[in-house]
Amino acid sequence: MALRVLIAGGGLGGLTLARGQRQAGLEPFVFERGPAEADLSNSYRIHLDATGSSALHACLPASLWQQFEAHSAAPPLGLAFATEHLVPLVFVAEPTDVPIHQSHPISRSGLRQLLLTGLEDVVAFDKRVVGFEHVSSAAVEIRFADGSSARGDVLVGADGSASAVRKQ
Repeated sequence: MALRVLIAGGGLGGLTLARGQRQAGLEPFVFERGPAEADLSNSYRIHLDATGSSALHACLPASLWQQFEAHSAAPPLGLAFATEHLVPLVFVAEPTDVPIHQSHPISRSGLRQLLLTGLEDVVAFDKRVVGFEHVSSAAVEIRFADGSSARGDVLVGADGSASAVRKQ
């Protein structure tokens, strides 16, 4: 029987963790406090550096990595430094042209939707974690705002800066 991992938080970190765990043969279950239909109108672009891109590549199946590359903006050519008057000082070129070792700018909401692809069976929305307790030496139970609960072997708090898991 696979280890049942409860993940509080369905953001980028929680979903990436669930992908990696599933790939490793574990049973991740993600509980997201927000609704399934997120408001995409106020999304912003994030920048995955080469290390982040390599780590994401290791967690995604090939088909999703291809979608990630297709939805990413063109990687930067490098880093430019200029004076306060915008006179160029130096340009440091991106060291590689291998896509998994490049930076990738992408919309945060687009990346989240991509990470959700194929995880629909393990992500529960509108499930705000309010606390947890150890029910045995090998089990933990999390409680939700709606009065329900879930049990697993391990609990990971990926629910952001106002984490109920971390607070407890």
